[in-house]
Amino acid sequence: MYLLALLIFGTNGILASFISLGSSQIVLMRTWIGGAILTCLVFIKGGFDKAHVCKEWIWLMLGGILLAMNWILLFEVYKLLNVSLATLIYYVGPILVIVLTYSFS
Repeated sequence: MYLLALLIFGTNGILASFISLGSSQIVLMRTWIGGAILTCLVFIKGGFDKAHVCKEWIWLMLGGILLAMNWILLFEVYKLLNVSLATLIYYVGPILVIVLTYSFS
């Protein structure tokens, strides 16, 4: 399962650069497919703690919105730049945030 996840994530940039859909449409399709798979897995495993989800729903929604925005920007960069440069920028971003956080504190 881990190798399959690595293969899927590793081919994101290559596949996204050849798809003629817009970045938001690619993210929407990925979200629907991933949501359907996760829903099936949750039902197979016996469900989830509804009380905990109801208590944390606002943070779950915010996290989902921010993740979707992150993916939209990533796939847009895949279309504008080459895959290697876009991936490098994507992984250096959190490091820059940490450096800027410590430089201003």
